[in-house]
Amino acid sequence: MEKERQLELYGRDPGDADLPEESEPGSGLEPLEGHARVAVPEPLATAPNAVEQRLHCLTHIPFARWCAHCVRARAQDQPHPVQKEDRQNEPELLQFDYSFLRRSDEEVPVPVLIGIMRRTGYSFGSVVRRKGAADVGVAGDVVAWLKETGLTGQIRIRTDAEASIRALMAQVAQRRGDEGLTILETSPIKSSSSLGAAERYARTLSGIVRTLKLSLEERTGMELHTNSLLFAMLVLHANFLHNRYQVRASGLTAFEDQNRRPYRGKLYEFGEIVLARKPSALDQAKLESRWIPGLWLGRRPNADDHLIAVAPGRVLCTRACKMLPDTQEPIADYAHAKELRKVWFDAVDPDTDIVFSGKTEMEQIDDKLERKELAAQEGLPEPERRVRARLTPMPGCPACSDVPHGAHSAACTKRRRNFEERR
Repeated sequence: MEKERQLELYGRDPGDADLPEESEPGSGLEPLEGHARVAVPEPLATAPNAVEQRLHCLTHIPFARWCAHCVRARAQDQPHPVQKEDRQNEPELLQFDYSFLRRSDEEVPVPVLIGIMRRTGYSFGSVVRRKGAADVGVAGDVVAWLKETGLTGQIRIRTDAEASIRALMAQVAQRRGDEGLTILETSPIKSSSSLGAAERYARTLSGIVRTLKLSLEERTGMELHTNSLLFAMLVLHANFLHNRYQVRASGLTAFEDQNRRPYRGKLYEFGEIVLARKPSALDQAKLESRWIPGLWLGRRPNADDHLIAVAPGRVLCTRACKMLPDTQEPIADYAHAKELRKVWFDAVDPDTDIVFSGKTEMEQIDDKLERKELAAQEGLPEPERRVRARLTPMPGCPACSDVPHGAHSAACTKRRRNFEERR
């Protein structure tokens, strides 16, 4: 009986060497029959209904144990608590750092600029062509993001001692104008805690990007290159989702903390085929189609309009779009969007630009042809001869971009002054 009892308690034969010795009654070491510690199991990952699953797949926020994409991309061993700082009287602290993303060890890493506001957690994340101030458009993007967050006064920007990111932040401080408006700080060497918020957000952003990438590849059956235009837009969309849907310890998202209201914009799954309403729909012929097929790439933070890929390297900004489902009957619009998706999945040169506009490529071509025909009927010279005498936009200038977000740069202002003098 004693052997059976020990085998029941310990699961081993009493002759084993590591079995505890028999204790005398009253010693307090004898096992209590019918008593045991309750084991802590892994929480059951019970999937909700189909509707809730569909809503979760739009953002994959928050992390869901039942979602295979969330688990494969973002599951961690243990959470890391974050300590809050109470520095109300100091200028707002922002941390910037570089992160790198790639699919495999053989692939060249893609640099991503990471930034975060220490108090509210409002974040910045964007793929850059190269590190440092050599990518002239990045400094303008950071300045536009600062305006988006409402930071127009004095701020502190903290980076590590790397020369490339220090040169970039110096360019940001120069674009902000007044001396003393931007205080540049450098973290101590080998002091990762000084940039703890940026490093934590780099892990968070990479997790969201992995989740969206896995979900997109499984839905389309295609492999997404990290040096494709679609991947650059995916990183922007992941940052957009984090700011508006990730609840922080305060009980608010970064967007809610900043704007004092929840975000209620309508979303689609990234890369989903949709029909976008042309901004010029009311100006065209009444019997022409007012919607164009494309790929949903997210929403712009400031204007909150939809970003739709309608041609290679061209994104249409529109306020309305509708889902275009795949039906048994072949639809030309759906087939066109699938072919377009292949182009956006492919790798491109790092210096390739994405053009954001309120017109589709076909509309711009039609406008040129219409102006030519009208000029020929009225006996006027072709419009292109007059267009060539106009000043073309300067690359890297915030005011010359397709989406203006600031004043003309110093080089652009000088170039415009010389052009006017020559005229």
